[in-house]
Amino acid sequence: MRRELGMFVALVLLCVIVGMSNSDFYSTANLLNLGRHVAMLAIFAIGASFVIIGGGIDLSVGSVIGITGVIIARVATPPGAGLGQSLWMAIPLALAVALLVGLGQGVLIAGLGIPPFITTLGGMLVLRGISQTICRGGTISLGASSFRDLIDHGLFPIGNSYLLPYPLLIFLIVAGLAAYALHFTVFGRQVYATGGNREASAYSGINVHRIELLTYVISAGLAGLAGVVYAAYIGQMSHTVGTSYE
Repeated sequence: MRRELGMFVALVLLCVIVGMSNSDFYSTANLLNLGRHVAMLAIFAIGASFVIIGGGIDLSVGSVIGITGVIIARVATPPGAGLGQSLWMAIPLALAVALLVGLGQGVLIAGLGIPPFITTLGGMLVLRGISQTICRGGTISLGASSFRDLIDHGLFPIGNSYLLPYPLLIFLIVAGLAAYALHFTVFGRQVYATGGNREASAYSGINVHRIELLTYVISAGLAGLAGVVYAAYIGQMSHTVGTSYE
């Protein structure tokens, strides 16, 4: 608790110093935009935390974000640039691909015993190559799609903005569900136990392979969700989106 309080105090001091050097830092527009950025980062960071708490590592989150956005852009843009399908088809398809990536990596790691560093590093490079192939080395623009409303709109309007943008709302929901799962469910206790001592957890009856696999599915799923938000925020996707996010 002391360590977390120290980090919070450091964050407050940093905000004070930045605000003193530039008064625009405290403007409504900047704070809302900052909230959107923090929310997008936090969504997939929460997913990665499941893997890390469970004793693993996931280097492919940035590539999952990228391929999710690229799939949405390719499927939802008009014929010629894309397939001309609706967002109701593009978004579930992209999220399904993200979950399948997590499932595949989880099977390789938990089922076949391949080290997570090697598996997710390979996944990072393979997915980046697939994204580059889908967008043909260029960018795919979402144009004036209503999909952009996910970023521009929210709850509790104030002037031309919203006090609670949808990305921040999504983050708060994800954070609440993740906190509940980790601290108030059997699954969460098992994730902590697996990361703390894998062998002791296995001897105590925990299916550590299943827990490990699920953490990678959760990480990829939330990276995919973050990819949806990033695609709406950027408005155009390329294979470079998500680079170095690991």
